[in-house]
Amino acid sequence: MKRLFVTSITATVMGAAALFTTEPVSAADMPVKARPLPPAVWTWTGCYIGGNVGYARANFRSSDAFVNFPAGPGPRFADFKSDDDGFIGGGQVGCNWQSGQWVWGIEGDIQWADIKGRRFFQDTFFGIVGAGAFSTEVRSQLDYLGTLRARAGFVVAPTTMLYLTGGLAYGRVKNELNFPPPGAATGGPGGTDSQTHVGWAIGVGGETRLTGNLTGKLEYLYADLGREQYSFLNVAAPNFNYFWKQRVDIHIVRVGLNYQFYRN
Repeated sequence: MKRLFVTSITATVMGAAALFTTEPVSAADMPVKARPLPPAVWTWTGCYIGGNVGYARANFRSSDAFVNFPAGPGPRFADFKSDDDGFIGGGQVGCNWQSGQWVWGIEGDIQWADIKGRRFFQDTFFGIVGAGAFSTEVRSQLDYLGTLRARAGFVVAPTTMLYLTGGLAYGRVKNELNFPPPGAATGGPGGTDSQTHVGWAIGVGGETRLTGNLTGKLEYLYADLGREQYSFLNVAAPNFNYFWKQRVDIHIVRVGLNYQFYRN
């Protein structure tokens, strides 16, 4: 009994001594949890590349139409027009510079289209009744459209801006002239001519950050491609030459995605 008591006292004393002689753990010895980095502040400054799809309506307005026959000048025709709508799509590239809530930028884009207008003069020569036993068909087609524009935006939320845009516009347009035989809607002798139009464009839009460096935009553009001269030589017979000037203007609504591949 006495031995058990001594053993217990000895164990207790040794345990207490070990407790009081242990070195305290300092704060420097404790593991430190890494603090999360603050989120990066979004900026519009940088360059980007992207794509877009949209819907467009093109108006083809022809004026100053006339014909030259082998014997000399023929009649002048009344102005005529046609229009069509359809889908367009393409890509864009640009750069932005942000200063406070203002964003300044420049953007170039190219759009592919297959928008065609048609004007058909049933059993008449450009609307002149009794001028021939045939009809007159004029087809106009927008092949592509491009712009080079400045942009001026205002940041309305940390990652959203509204902007105005305007600048140069250009496009390739093809015209086709046919003289279908009686009762036919197309065919017969004809000719084609293509011209590159150059004009201007203006529009409004909004763009917002979606995730990471990806942004989305919604945009409306009006493009006036100006007037160009079209010539159709030796149509239907030698030295039967037709001419007119055509103005083309386009209304466009489109959505797009941009990837900001360089940020300042």
